[in-house]
Amino acid sequence: MSADALIVGVADGRYRAEHVNVAQRYRSKSTYDADFLKNGVQQHRRSSGDARGIGLAANEIFHKIQSERMMRRNSSRVDLPEGLSQNGNGAAVLRDEALPSEASAKPVVNKVGDEEQSGGTRDWRKNRSAVEDRIVSLRRILTWISCCSVFFSCLQHEMILRDVNPRSLAVNTLKVLCLILAVISVAILYRIFFLKELFMRIQLHLRSLHHLDLHVAPLSILREPKFLVQGTIFLVHVPPFVTLAFPVQFGQNLILYQIESVGALWSTARVFLLWSCLRDFVLRSLPKRHTVSNFTEIDLGSAFAIKTIMHGYYAVFFIAVVWIISVLLAAYWFRAVELTACQFAFTTDPRCLQDNARIWWNEQGEYEKVNDLYMQNAMWAMFTTSTTVGYGDVLATTSLGRLVSIFMSIIGLAMVAMLTASLMQRLQFTNKEQTALLMFDKLNALHLLERHAAELVQVWYRIRRDRKMNTRKREGARRVHLQQIKDDFKKKKKVARQEMEDCFSDQAKIDQIHDRLKALCSSLEERMQKSSPHDTLKRQGSLNGSVVSSGSRMSGDPRPPPPPPPPAELSMLPSLAPRDWRRSPVKVDEQVTRSSRLALLFASLGTLFALLQNEMIFAEEDPHDNKINALKFANLCCSVLCVVCLHRIYSYEILLQRIIAHIQRGIDLHILIPVSSVFSIPKFWIESAVCLLHLPPFVTFEVASMMMGNIVAYRAETVLCSFNILRVYLAWRVFRQNHLTHLPNRHTIELFTRVKFNSVFVLKLMLNSWNAVFYLLLCGFLFVLLVGYLYRNAEISSCLLRTTTHPMCLLPEAKQWTIAGSEFDKTNDFFILNACWFIWTSVLPGAGGGSICSTHFSRFLAAMAALYGILTSSITAATLANLFNYSTEESTALGIISREKSRERVKAIAADILILWWKRSTGRQLTHRQKNLSTSSLRQALREEKMLVNVELEDVASSSSKVQQISKRLKFIEGFLERAGEDQEGGKENSSSS
Repeated sequence: MSADALIVGVADGRYRAEHVNVAQRYRSKSTYDADFLKNGVQQHRRSSGDARGIGLAANEIFHKIQSERMMRRNSSRVDLPEGLSQNGNGAAVLRDEALPSEASAKPVVNKVGDEEQSGGTRDWRKNRSAVEDRIVSLRRILTWISCCSVFFSCLQHEMILRDVNPRSLAVNTLKVLCLILAVISVAILYRIFFLKELFMRIQLHLRSLHHLDLHVAPLSILREPKFLVQGTIFLVHVPPFVTLAFPVQFGQNLILYQIESVGALWSTARVFLLWSCLRDFVLRSLPKRHTVSNFTEIDLGSAFAIKTIMHGYYAVFFIAVVWIISVLLAAYWFRAVELTACQFAFTTDPRCLQDNARIWWNEQGEYEKVNDLYMQNAMWAMFTTSTTVGYGDVLATTSLGRLVSIFMSIIGLAMVAMLTASLMQRLQFTNKEQTALLMFDKLNALHLLERHAAELVQVWYRIRRDRKMNTRKREGARRVHLQQIKDDFKKKKKVARQEMEDCFSDQAKIDQIHDRLKALCSSLEERMQKSSPHDTLKRQGSLNGSVVSSGSRMSGDPRPPPPPPPPAELSMLPSLAPRDWRRSPVKVDEQVTRSSRLALLFASLGTLFALLQNEMIFAEEDPHDNKINALKFANLCCSVLCVVCLHRIYSYEILLQRIIAHIQRGIDLHILIPVSSVFSIPKFWIESAVCLLHLPPFVTFEVASMMMGNIVAYRAETVLCSFNILRVYLAWRVFRQNHLTHLPNRHTIELFTRVKFNSVFVLKLMLNSWNAVFYLLLCGFLFVLLVGYLYRNAEISSCLLRTTTHPMCLLPEAKQWTIAGSEFDKTNDFFILNACWFIWTSVLPGAGGGSICSTHFSRFLAAMAALYGILTSSITAATLANLFNYSTEESTALGIISREKSRERVKAIAADILILWWKRSTGRQLTHRQKNLSTSSLRQALREEKMLVNVELEDVASSSSKVQQISKRLKFIEGFLERAGEDQEGGKENSSSS
């Protein structure tokens, strides 16, 4: 384009159109360059099997594109009139001061589908972000409408269960509302698919510059199978003024289903929209996800969203929510398919008069069919099925009920597998935590080095003394002991001599190597520029091309500077005032540990007094007896002292935070902690409520309630005793504090590595050692004992005690109970081992307890036991998977062993080749194995084994050892270059001075 044409274009008022054409042409060139780069890298990937040459190939392509741009830029330089200039790409643009006065906003030329920056009104259908926002908004609206429709359908079903006639006005009104919401849902669904098709066209236009067609044919959407399936789910419902019942034969039994019940079950399938909203929430939190998806050629869909959730902090919470929703849905389905319409008051179907509609038959014999309307029984059955425990108190009597149970058991197994995978990842140490552990090992080695040296000298002296006294047996035993001490001393010495940089994790070392390589390449580039400035462009690609990452090319932001080198040695935190223990973090930690132990002691004594009260009540002692009141008073004193110790713990923790802040940021240290400062911590009030809640002296009462048609009563002493058992959590506080106290220089390493040494870190420490098996067995024993005692309290009704005074205990429902259609006489089981056996069988999947949980509290405890069993099995699997991994030294040993095995195989193959050649040349008979051998295959195997044999010892080391060796060699190269630079500068100074 010439300058005269531009001048004529400006004079004719067509400068804006020309400006747009020039910008679009250069944008198409840049798009071609990007596609050329991407195709070149992909072609190099297909042609070369070595992934290390991709950086060099990309660098060559980048420089080729840069040279072509420079040639175009130089060839497109023209003399422009005043008011016009050229941009970096050589395109003609209009200066800001040359714009006409009537232009209120500067037009910005963008590719269709990009974000609008400023000025100009454009069609939202050409904006990718606007289309996606509308899709997400419509999905949320559709989810809310579907939830309302499901609520109305389930409300119809519940009204029919309460003997409301399905032809009544209320039920038909709900059906009309469901019809209206179904039509609206299908319309919104059609709009969503229309926008999704438009979004895909915009994506294709942005990726390949295809023509953007905004017209979407309705038939193209109606023919999509996904739209037809989802439209069927939304549109199928029970029409108004339509009701019927249809029979289903299960073996010899006849069951009648109402059409409203089937419609309610069908409507619950719309719950899949919840996942669509969650997926949109997860994916929209990822910045520039469409650009990243196009660059990496990865589909960021549902599978990627699930992986993102499972790798996050809320994986366990997500699994729990999915599990709860599955149990609720399956329980609703199970109850619906187990109810027969023959027992509804409005049913007039003559088939309900048949014998097989009232008297059913199963493997155990005949029984009378009774509808169980309690939702909690169905939830209990589905929960026990999902945990694979299966108590057998609520069973499926129909084929559809068994099908729902099978579905729930599969969901339970999938949830257990997901929980195991999530815990396996969460129990692994992060890079910072690995660095902290390596630093702890170094400091422990420094502390133990002197002790091992002293033991070495002592054993050596005793050996010399035994040699003089001619005691050969003692001398030999002590020599063995001396060799063990020598080995331990060498190991500790090797660990203690490591530098702090060598204590970093592998990933941190790789990051340091990357940063140092970049700095090394830049320093070499500067030296090359000083030595020969003419070859700068050629050498620049070979230096920088191999270290430029794809992330830096995409974002354009430079990599953050490397962190400052750590200190040579980590010393103890300085004692600000040795005479005052409140200024030393170590002393404050000791006070926290002492207060935690005292709090556990008082809480244990208070719980013991509560247990004695409860046992006296079960022995039918008078609740107003002086012995029981004395125990209540002792529990009161212990509870108050426990809360006082908790207050001291929180005060010391505040003081410790102030000391750390003073050391880290130089904030003034105030060692006086007001009493009211602890009251602003919510966690303190929660722990105080757990430790302080108890039954005061001279106070007693009885609580009774109706559960599933049965009356159960509890004494206040029993309820408060069960609550006091929760104080056992204080044992974890003491256990955690003891573990953290044994970590040397914990606060210094915490400041350096930014790792929080809290309960999660201690839990990882416990579960990443072979002691984890002992910890899990101990926790299982304590859990069974405590939960078994709570289960016994939940199953004992005070209505069967002679000391009861509650009026509800006089009713027949207090002694004659009915559970899931089975009637029995309620009796109290005071034997604690029976309760512990039931909890133990609940912890083990598939065992079952052989007992019936007759109250809601006992079912809750049994559910907790089943969940604990699942959690323990998942943690055990994750722990053993981590423990069975080879360590760094073991991996190195395996590499050396494999090399030695290759040497033996080389000898065997060479012998086979020689024997085969000798027998064939002399005409001797070959064995059956030698007949199947081929000389060419033996030679090929010999070459492969020789390659493994010729590997050096450093090459068979583990990846961690190789990373450490690379780091050391890189530091050696840096030191050599620094010395060479200093020598060169010293030579220049000497020459200038001479």
